[in-house]
Amino acid sequence: MIGATFSARLNACLMCFSLTTIFVLVGFSGQAQSEGPPVFVGKWGSEGTGDGQFNHPAGVAVAPDGSVYVADKDNHRIQKFSVNGTFQSKWGSYGTEDGQFNTPGVAVAPDGSVYVADSWNHRIQKFSANGDFLTKWGSYGTEDGQFNYPFCVAVAPDGSVYVADYWNHRIQKFSANGGFLTKWGSEGTGDGQFDSPYGVAVAPDGSVYVVDSENNRIQKFSANGSILTKWGTEGTNDGQFQHPRGVAVAPDGSVYVADFWNNRIQKFSTNGNFLTKWGTNGTGDGQFNSPLAVAVAPDGLVYVADIWNYRIQYFRPHGAFSPGSLLLLLLE
Repeated sequence: MIGATFSARLNACLMCFSLTTIFVLVGFSGQAQSEGPPVFVGKWGSEGTGDGQFNHPAGVAVAPDGSVYVADKDNHRIQKFSVNGTFQSKWGSYGTEDGQFNTPGVAVAPDGSVYVADSWNHRIQKFSANGDFLTKWGSYGTEDGQFNYPFCVAVAPDGSVYVADYWNHRIQKFSANGGFLTKWGSEGTGDGQFDSPYGVAVAPDGSVYVVDSENNRIQKFSANGSILTKWGTEGTNDGQFQHPRGVAVAPDGSVYVADFWNNRIQKFSTNGNFLTKWGTNGTGDGQFNSPLAVAVAPDGLVYVADIWNYRIQYFRPHGAFSPGSLLLLLLE
């Protein structure tokens, strides 16, 4: 009897999965079409200095194993959590020594190592997945390998490291251990120019997305800085921004932007076609108070650093199929 019930449920699930596959394929045939907003899954955090509390979470990154790292800006530390926000570990304090920070941002490499944009110390620090110090580079200045408030860092699939050098109005590219490779950008509004680039993210194909914050736009580049496309103007409509800050690229290549003063997240295709948005100002689930950073997990979950609500929220893309749902149904 149990075997017959299991078989019936399995057949039902397989039929559901087949229909889901068809819907997904239909959706992919028109990537530029709009879609429903992601579904709220969970949240964690409150104001404070304890484990799992934050004093302005300014950065969020997801490791290949699903671990979530949060740059706890004004506590000058990095906190590590499980997929659903269970506290795992922390490191860092205020200062200039190895493993100390002054206003950090965070990124995770494909090998699990953690890079911290130690912005007010004008340097990048690299750590193991558990916070063991590995190396550092950078100082204040305008020369190659120097920085003027590097707020964000991103790591490419090949391990190269990109840094948004905010007040130098440029992007710098380094090897995994800090060897200078190239740079591009200058102050301005033209293609490849920036006015305070805040966020940077690298797609699975190696293309680089930069949040040109004060120009209220996103610019997309090749791995070596050749401009590919751009989108965005100042405003509140779809595809417009009010001082965007964070950017992240999903495994399927779609692009998420933390639209800071509009208190929302916007999602785009790889070339900037608007797909969906969610969020309004507030403290409820799915609302934000100045979202500063966004990250996408390998399974597509979207994490948002909700800075003035002192919390992390996470969401599942609309219509995303969860293998866990199939397992739960079979075992009921």
